[in-house]
Amino acid sequence: MGALKLEYKKGLFNGYTHIYIGMMGELQPLECIEYDEFEEAINKYSGYYDVYATQNTISNTYTRTNKDVLQLRTLYIDIDKINNTDEIIELINNLVKEKVIPKPHKIIFSGRGIHIKWFIKDYAGTSKKNMNVWSRLQNYLIKTFKNALNSMGEVDKRVKDPSRVLRIEGTINSKSDKVVKCLVNNEHELYDLYELYNIYTPYKPQKATEQKKSKKGIKLLKSKSTLNYGRLKDLEKILELREYDLTGIRNSFLMFYTTYYILVNNSNYEETLQEIKVLASRIKSKKYTSLAELKSFVRNGLKKVEEHKEGQKVLPKSETIIEWLNISEEEQRELITLKSKKIKQENNNAQRREKRRNSEGLTSREQQKQESIKIIKELKRKGLSQSKVSKESGYSIALVKRIYKVIFIGILKWLFNICMLPLSRTYIYIMFYMISNNII
Repeated sequence: MGALKLEYKKGLFNGYTHIYIGMMGELQPLECIEYDEFEEAINKYSGYYDVYATQNTISNTYTRTNKDVLQLRTLYIDIDKINNTDEIIELINNLVKEKVIPKPHKIIFSGRGIHIKWFIKDYAGTSKKNMNVWSRLQNYLIKTFKNALNSMGEVDKRVKDPSRVLRIEGTINSKSDKVVKCLVNNEHELYDLYELYNIYTPYKPQKATEQKKSKKGIKLLKSKSTLNYGRLKDLEKILELREYDLTGIRNSFLMFYTTYYILVNNSNYEETLQEIKVLASRIKSKKYTSLAELKSFVRNGLKKVEEHKEGQKVLPKSETIIEWLNISEEEQRELITLKSKKIKQENNNAQRREKRRNSEGLTSREQQKQESIKIIKELKRKGLSQSKVSKESGYSIALVKRIYKVIFIGILKWLFNICMLPLSRTYIYIMFYMISNNII
């Protein structure tokens, strides 16, 4: 859990972790602890038999259903009936290399099988959209391992609900009398739920609203939903770049974020308010945003979304957001959609330059020049005159002469360089060059 502890601050309510013990084939509740206390629980229950914990946090201390999930924090896979743990780990590494699955944070031996875990930045479990995205990712991972495992093990298809409990590291599996232990621990950054969804179960935008042709006749599609999704990701990126310090722009940011959150997630009043409350609690600023102000942002956001759906131009332009949030040019270069005309032009120029270059970094003109030199060199080695080289290659006599000059200058430079070598080696280099170039 070390990777998680780095991300979440003490003092914020991050939900409860429910802990159970297996007795007589049933789970009996032991205790409910706050999320930030879970590391202590790992040490506390080390050596105990059949102790389990929820992987996503719960909103209350009484019930543990999917509707009670407060924050989505973990994606997981349970593999049973394994023969060789090393084979499973090798399979996982291959799937990661082939970009079929994201790199897991932890691979845990459960006593008889394997638990694979991916930790994610917390998303409100109260949001139907978030829950749907989480479930789709779970199903994708289950299907992927079901197809990949063959005879190496079996995926437990029941382990796909967000309120699921799994064995705690350091405890003992009574069925095998073996310790639950971590085999692989990759403490990299937490994944973003929607980024994973976009990569592995691609985000499907609504019907394109604009369709036109470029000068080259290629169809260009511009989807409002794709643009709105990019806006939301840009706003989240600003939080990351500024480390949640929004002094002077706090309310403006929350106003923009609320609108685009509703647009992307199609969330209702309660879902949106819950998400914005969590976000507001993390923002660093001298000014405090009251609950009444947050409710106002949500109501205004819902109103703007309805007007937007009716075709009214109520959404702010990029220039407006850039101005209100004081987004620097350096920050803009890290974003997807929130870019000034200057930064867009820079990107377009860079893309054009890149397209003109091959894998060796040469432009089409440079490639053509290199090809001409190569052809003329080959004909020159056959002992043909310049006029015959011109006739044979199809190049003009003027071009042939220029390339002859380039070749001659290259030889002079080479001779100059080798003359700087010890005399005992000069002869060898000259002989090698003459032989390799069919001079002798």
